[in-house]
Amino acid sequence: MPTDGTITVRVSPTKQTVTWARPNPLPALTDILLISNADFVEFDIFFENTETIWLGLQGYDGPTGYLSTFSGEEILPLDFRDTADLLPGTYKATISFILTKAVEFQLIKSATVTLLVSGAASTAIQTDQTTYEVVYNRADNSLHGDTTVNILNNGGALLLKFWQNKDLFAPAENFTNAFTLVDNPAIPLATNPDVPATGQTTIGAKILKQTGEFLFGFNINLVVVDGGITVQPESLAFEVFKAPGSEKSAVLTVTNPLGIDFEVTAFPSWITLSAESGNTDLNITVTTETSALAVGTYAGTITFAYNNDLLDVPVNLDLKSFIVIDETKDFCLDLPEVLVNRKMDDAKFVRITLSAVYVVLGIEYIFEKTYQSPYFKGVAKFALGEKLHRHFPRAKRHFFDQNAVVFLKNIVASIQVEELNSALEVLFSGSANGIRLFPGKKPAAFPLLSSAVFRKKNGNAVIFSSTVSGEFVDLHKTDENTLPAGVAFYDFPKTYEPVHLQWENQNLCPDWFTLTGEYKITPEFDHIYARNIFNAQNEKYDVSAVKTLTINTGMFLAKEREMMSEIIKSKISFLMIEGTIYRAFNVTKKNVEVDSTEELVARDLEFLIVE
Repeated sequence: MPTDGTITVRVSPTKQTVTWARPNPLPALTDILLISNADFVEFDIFFENTETIWLGLQGYDGPTGYLSTFSGEEILPLDFRDTADLLPGTYKATISFILTKAVEFQLIKSATVTLLVSGAASTAIQTDQTTYEVVYNRADNSLHGDTTVNILNNGGALLLKFWQNKDLFAPAENFTNAFTLVDNPAIPLATNPDVPATGQTTIGAKILKQTGEFLFGFNINLVVVDGGITVQPESLAFEVFKAPGSEKSAVLTVTNPLGIDFEVTAFPSWITLSAESGNTDLNITVTTETSALAVGTYAGTITFAYNNDLLDVPVNLDLKSFIVIDETKDFCLDLPEVLVNRKMDDAKFVRITLSAVYVVLGIEYIFEKTYQSPYFKGVAKFALGEKLHRHFPRAKRHFFDQNAVVFLKNIVASIQVEELNSALEVLFSGSANGIRLFPGKKPAAFPLLSSAVFRKKNGNAVIFSSTVSGEFVDLHKTDENTLPAGVAFYDFPKTYEPVHLQWENQNLCPDWFTLTGEYKITPEFDHIYARNIFNAQNEKYDVSAVKTLTINTGMFLAKEREMMSEIIKSKISFLMIEGTIYRAFNVTKKNVEVDSTEELVARDLEFLIVE
């Protein structure tokens, strides 16, 4: 049959869930809005998990019928029906609307109502407690505590039986009003493998009819002692953020059915206890005290002494920072990713606002940008160092005409981190300030900003040294008579009219190399010409030239081969050739970095001259 091509329908809401915690009143239901062009509407309510008709449409007695007054749009109030005997659990009702138009066209549209029930029905058969606390003392094989289970609302005197998911207690059946939890002679508690030596175990239990039909469920907490005390839980673990008001607490439950004197004889200095001794059952609140601790993990033990015996409760503390930055790193590309630990449970991602101040050649640059990063397994990551390095202002000029200059100052950065939920609402915020970093990675020749600790030196070399001094990098132009520390220099012969190279190293600072081989500069011309439509002759209108410098490095150390790759990767170069300074890009395609046959090396380099 044709369906929604002919009939239009809207049902709202299509789903609703209500929670009923007895003995509170039943919650309110949301009315259903039905809009349709159908001529005739029937309804049918189907119930899952029960045969009880617990829901209906107001004005209609049964779970089925037709809407006699429907005229295209109607609000249908819902009401609860027979709910008194519903056992705790989840119940679902599906309301199906069968819509008919012009007799032959039909469409079904549904809405569901889910009812979550907790708490026992006041008229149903049940036990007098939902949880029974029972103590088994191995020392004298005795049971103490809530060993009597009373039955309520069994007015019909049904014969009942007891079921348990662990065979710890003796079977009980054919009772009507009560039964007693006693040791099971078939599998005694003293030898039952399901009973811990000391500690606690929980048994799931049920009251059933003799036919096996379920009536009521409850739990039995069995605490096992051996002439002494037990402490639950058996260990504690705290996860605490390093921030005011973030301390955590937990409760240790001391079970002491025999009234033994006990005391706490040792515990870590980073926790406090609400009580340290007793002779009865006792709840001890354990609270962290982390104000004097550094971020990290800590472990300790709470020791209870009783009857010349000791009981240890391990305690672990994971003290976290909301923002985790490796403060031992001084260079951008050495800095591991910044970690943000999720503080609020419903936080989905973080918004990070980065602010940085750069100073290059005395000019201050301010950079600000906002980023977002999702949480994955409770942690968001942010590549702070890489971003700071990428946006570092570069000094795109030569220094052949200067002997000394304060080249740059370390970056001073801060980040503001905001936790956001899925609605982009700020749940928590924190910041990290005064982050100071130099560009690049910490080089091998530090504090000299050079990755090469072995260098060849020609007699007439121009040497640039960029050296860290406190928060500054000082740039000096020197010759072979004033050499920077931290590098082993090897003397090479002085050559006539060498080519002096200034290049930008991975720290974005000027570095140097002396090229002593043959070179040639080759202009490549691009001509623009066309036929003149007025005189029917070809004419040349413009010409442009691109100059390429091909140069042999001359001999250099095999240990400088990796530095040669860094020279090739450099984004800017300046070459002094016979007193003329050229601005150029290194466009060399290959460099052999490893060759066991080479001791002294030479390479051909290619530069594109742009100025």
